[in-house]
Amino acid sequence: MTCPNLVPDPFAIDTMKLDVGRLGALGSFEEAVALMRHIQALEPSVEYDIAREVRKLTIESILNNGITLAQEGVFEEAYLQYLHVQNFDGFDASDNYAIFLENICYIGGTLETAERALSLCNASIQNNSEDKFLYEARAKINAWLDDFEGAIDDLERAIELISKDEISEDAQERIDLWQDWVSQLEIGVNPFVESPPN
Repeated sequence: MTCPNLVPDPFAIDTMKLDVGRLGALGSFEEAVALMRHIQALEPSVEYDIAREVRKLTIESILNNGITLAQEGVFEEAYLQYLHVQNFDGFDASDNYAIFLENICYIGGTLETAERALSLCNASIQNNSEDKFLYEARAKINAWLDDFEGAIDDLERAIELISKDEISEDAQERIDLWQDWVSQLEIGVNPFVESPPN
């Protein structure tokens, strides 16, 4: 029972919404809907489409979990979150979806993950064509897939992008590294074989 004169605590509401998302991500939709109905009762002035809100919060929970896993370098579990979120209509409308793809792309440059990560990198670059590090990540993936020409093109684009700004000492070191990788790729050597990039 709620008192109509009391304003609900916004922090408590936000926390409950996170719980709705977590429950949805775990597949506990009945519990998620029940909690969302409780939130609706606490905020009678806000009109919620319960099903839509549960779906939205579930998507955000999955994406946030996936971003965290990718940032921790756990490709396999992050990739499972990527597959999981695709079960929900509207998953790609979230701003976090692009961030999620980028983070998976950044860590996908290994022999074991390259094939699955390539399409994610392609989508990330389509969304953010000015991110030099996405090109670096895709270059590593292309090298593992024996597409040395594609890897060279990506590294040259990364060099072009980093060279647009005033070149700091760190940027020059990065350019030198990328140019070294290009030189190795040009003679048919995968520069990532001896020391995996991630």
